[in-house]
Amino acid sequence: MIKPPEKLDGAKVIAYTSNDESNNFGIVHYEEEDGVTYDVVITGLAVANYDADNRYYVFSCDSEWNVISDTLHESLKQAIGYAESSYRVIPSLWKYPVSEGNMSYSFEELVRDLYNGHEFHFKYLGKEYSISHNSRGTYLSEFNGDYQSLTDHIELLQKGMIDGKHLKDIWNDVEVTIIF
Repeated sequence: MIKPPEKLDGAKVIAYTSNDESNNFGIVHYEEEDGVTYDVVITGLAVANYDADNRYYVFSCDSEWNVISDTLHESLKQAIGYAESSYRVIPSLWKYPVSEGNMSYSFEELVRDLYNGHEFHFKYLGKEYSISHNSRGTYLSEFNGDYQSLTDHIELLQKGMIDGKHLKDIWNDVEVTIIF
């Protein structure tokens, strides 16, 4: 299996499926101007987003991660839901990029671990925070301070804010202290 590049068409990969010849997520039929036709098998899927955009793309790719087509979605939840229903991807098939040789905890790793139900303690600008879940929702809390109540981890990623900034925008300055 070939791992996807960190970026596809300039968008950072958040999640992806395996990409090998045994996958068949569909076939795209091409016809050139001269009448020559050929088929390209979709063997890998990736969910990605551009740095300045809060929307997410599902990229359909060939066996070498060349993007064949894409769809645009307003949220990560919609993008993953679309891929799971349209391409019959079960949740356990998603893989998440890991920062090799880097001890920092990336935003993509946060997304992966939130999707898998983990909770966190972290520091940002000298203050301590937590992300926790229960049957009523997901919470972004400042220790001994205010908290935000959100419906789930997807809404947390879209609307959770600290000091007026989205988590994605501050994550490079966060120090994760506990993951459980």
